[in-house]
Amino acid sequence: MWLVLALSAYFLFAISNLIDKHLLSSGPIKPKVYTFYVGTLSVLVILLIPFVDFAFPSLPILLLALLTGAVFILGLWAFYSGLKRFEASRILTTLRPAWPSLMGVLLFSMHSIKYSASSSNASVLSTRGVHMSPAR
Repeated sequence: MWLVLALSAYFLFAISNLIDKHLLSSGPIKPKVYTFYVGTLSVLVILLIPFVDFAFPSLPILLLALLTGAVFILGLWAFYSGLKRFEASRILTTLRPAWPSLMGVLLFSMHSIKYSASSSNASVLSTRGVHMSPAR
């Protein structure tokens, strides 16, 4: 079950990246404009509230969610700015291996997890692809 979900997530991620690249290659790329529209459309998830069991979060959780949304928007802007300057394949092969390590640093800094030798090794191995990719 988890394998199907993981493969489906990567498949949908790949389709999303192909659509993004097609849209961004159709003319001059304006990362700020594209980020604005993607961020604005992301807010439409609020329309799903009546259809799910929704409980309003506490203030600390709400502030963390707002901070996460702001970081997401900044990440989108950085992603689209990178697509403007480089090929999509270069950006994705650089970013994808870095995400697990960045999440590990974030969780470690929030004292949510304790690093062990195996988790440290996993972080190093997950980012190794960045260093192995040939530079242009």
